[in-house]
Amino acid sequence: MTTSGVDEQMVTYAYRWMPFDGSADDEILAEFGLTPVQFYLRVIEIVESGEARGIVAPSHHRLITYCNRRVREHMGSSRR
Repeated sequence: MTTSGVDEQMVTYAYRWMPFDGSADDEILAEFGLTPVQFYLRVIEIVESGEARGIVAPSHHRLITYCNRRVREHMGSSRR
């Protein structure tokens, strides 16, 4: 799989916001047209594919862990 410019922007966006525990959900929707769950799952897919340019390998695991946690949080909050 080859990443697009949007894919790279998504990975960069998630990586930048990771230290702050993410951005507001409405910003993800406005910026990428995806729900937070769709966004974080796509970032995981991109990083796991090895196509995440600009993110050093040791950070891949941290980013995937972070995205998985955000997905779980969103899935849990949607059940309430």
